[in-house]
Amino acid sequence: MSLTEAVSWTERLLGFALLLQTVELLQLRRHFSDRGVWSWPVLVSEHRQLPAPLRWCLAALLPERAFVALLWLRLPLALLLAGGLGLVAPALLLTQLAIGARFRGTFNGGSDYMTVVVLLGISGAACFASSPRVVKACLGYVCVQLVFSYFIAGVIKLVRPSWRSGAGLGRLLTSNRYGTPGWLARLLARPALARLATWSVLGFECSYPLALLSPSITLIFVGVGALFHLGNVLAFGLNRFFFAWLAAYPALLFFSAELSGAR
Repeated sequence: MSLTEAVSWTERLLGFALLLQTVELLQLRRHFSDRGVWSWPVLVSEHRQLPAPLRWCLAALLPERAFVALLWLRLPLALLLAGGLGLVAPALLLTQLAIGARFRGTFNGGSDYMTVVVLLGISGAACFASSPRVVKACLGYVCVQLVFSYFIAGVIKLVRPSWRSGAGLGRLLTSNRYGTPGWLARLLARPALARLATWSVLGFECSYPLALLSPSITLIFVGVGALFHLGNVLAFGLNRFFFAWLAAYPALLFFSAELSGAR
């Protein structure tokens, strides 16, 4: 995969992810209306300490009607990015930051952070498209963030006794927070299966830096990662994570080839 191809695939995959995210937000309009749980009149009180120019910008962009208009504007921008027009990435980055401000930091946690990471990378690549070194550095930023997102998550779990025993995963599945299918919760309620599933996840996440050793190893990690995120969609409904992380995989594929000298 060439540098140009890696950037192009990243743009297209992220454009699709942003399109889905935007459609989801539009479907939730009643929840951020003035009568919803994220009503602007309630949230605006938290902005009193911000500088006046920033408060004015937020007041113009984030009330219900203006925010819905922003989301409708984001739809064609996401379609353009999915079609390979990277020049719209900086505008989409601004809309992503506005969405974060509207929902007090993030709307969907880690998937929003990864979306910002990839948007930063392709926005930089779009702004400095004439400089291959800068483009490569922007893609390298995405690659590093991707690898550490798995590695750090694995290490955090590894140091917790509840995760090493398998009990942490069991409690997560039975917490009713994510609507986990009953059959899956019952299956992993068995201690032996819970430990096997937990240590499979720990091994995958903690060993993720090995994905950079060679393109063939990268393909294994990318395939397992895709299955891992599909499993999270099934178990926890985390569909945004699947598409956000998928958009970062081309950067990993490119740099594994670069570092191994395969290109």
